[in-house]
Amino acid sequence: MRFPRALIILLLAGCGSEPVAAPTPSPTPSLLATDAAGAADGPMPLDRYVPTARYLADLTLGQDAAIGDCMRERGHPQWVDGTFSTWGVNDFEEVDHVTSLDPGTAARDGYPREAPDPRLVRQKNVRFEHQPSGDQMALADKCFEVARTKIYDPDDLPTDPGELLGNAKNAAWDDPRVTPLVKEWVTCMRDGGHAYTKPIQAVFDERWEPRPAGKPAGREERQVAAADATCRAETGLTETYLRVRRAYEQKALDENREKLDAALKVMRVWRANARAALA
Repeated sequence: MRFPRALIILLLAGCGSEPVAAPTPSPTPSLLATDAAGAADGPMPLDRYVPTARYLADLTLGQDAAIGDCMRERGHPQWVDGTFSTWGVNDFEEVDHVTSLDPGTAARDGYPREAPDPRLVRQKNVRFEHQPSGDQMALADKCFEVARTKIYDPDDLPTDPGELLGNAKNAAWDDPRVTPLVKEWVTCMRDGGHAYTKPIQAVFDERWEPRPAGKPAGREERQVAAADATCRAETGLTETYLRVRRAYEQKALDENREKLDAALKVMRVWRANARAALA
């Protein structure tokens, strides 16, 4: 599977909102006894394979450094790393919108926000000494391809862990053990005056989704987050969803373990390439 040019969005499928229309694994896996009785939170089967936000930041910063090397080698010694970048600091947030959410904490703080990697913040805050010319930007576009080839070598993944995780998430949402609880959650939220059809709509409501870490949540967000946490607890949605998702993840792991192990080796090479570019 060729790694997508857009740097990281597909690999982040496991850290944010679910991909659209992903295929559903079948048949429906059964829940292990430990899943049915134990805590829902904790390590998941695909965790060790899905890239973290820090890993993706390493790749991005390494690619920016490789672009800078390319530009300086081609006659632009003053080129500053990050001048030609295609990412935003918030592209690297690790967010899973269905985790345990305490009603009291939600009422006080709203939805959790992860602070961005300080390395990314520093890179984006660089003040460039000059505005790149059109010719420089044209060359930087070519250097982008050079850098991408340097970092993503080899450029194929035997399987995409983020895609497998996205499929498992979608399958869990569509599972008959989860769908009735979503309906109960919708009713519970509606009774509190909040019209949503699924939890992701509350977490990523456009009224507060862009709020960065460190900025206090507004009253509306805190009210909705508290109601959301309460309705999840009353319906058992979070715990059931996570246990069902764990079963689908385990099924994906069992069916793709060899390819996932091979993909992990490739991703480790990519990180080594990125760190070499940063050295």
